[in-house]
Amino acid sequence: MSTAARTPPRAGALRIGVFGGAFDPPHNAHVAVIKAALAQLNLDRIHVFPTGRPGHRLQPVTDFEHRARMAELAFAGMDRVVVDQSEMQRSGPSYTVDSVDVLRKKYPAAKLFLVVGGDQAKQIRRWHRWQDLLRLVTLCVVQRGAPSRGGAELAGAASAAPLNDKEQGPSSQPIEIYMSSLRLSSTDIRRRIAAGRDWATMVPVGVARYIDDQQLYRTT
Repeated sequence: MSTAARTPPRAGALRIGVFGGAFDPPHNAHVAVIKAALAQLNLDRIHVFPTGRPGHRLQPVTDFEHRARMAELAFAGMDRVVVDQSEMQRSGPSYTVDSVDVLRKKYPAAKLFLVVGGDQAKQIRRWHRWQDLLRLVTLCVVQRGAPSRGGAELAGAASAAPLNDKEQGPSSQPIEIYMSSLRLSSTDIRRRIAAGRDWATMVPVGVARYIDDQQLYRTT
């Protein structure tokens, strides 16, 4: 089941965000990223992709069904968010470019915006088919804290003139997204739960209840 997105009518092409992660568990910083992306990129909707079988890192600790359900609970009430479970429906390793390919075929006229953290952006050239990916999307990099010099204009930009269209189609100039400095980590939250330390305020209320109900992360 996916969270329904009620897209308001508008002129021009749809603006669709893409945000992936293990969400093991989803936490308040994930929610803050989504809110910032929706507002600063003027998105019609954003597709949240819980990772299926990642090909470039360790498998998530928790089964996909739990992580997808927690993502739905984390973004409940945000009417432009779609929790997309398509990565689990594919066999073999799942890559971001595959999810973007599906969206491009479904919405051929849409503008796609890939939202990533700063650390992920630095590693983007190691991603599977990264050149194909950057031809399909505008890269949007999350920055924590106040905008740097000139960043305010960049954060609100809808697109930028291509600098190298061989590497990126819609925009070779990444767009910066700014949000408050929430230093949260799913790994740290899992460790806190296993150790019996405080953690519940780090995740949305619905996620905290689900973790308790399902007795997730109780052992390392």
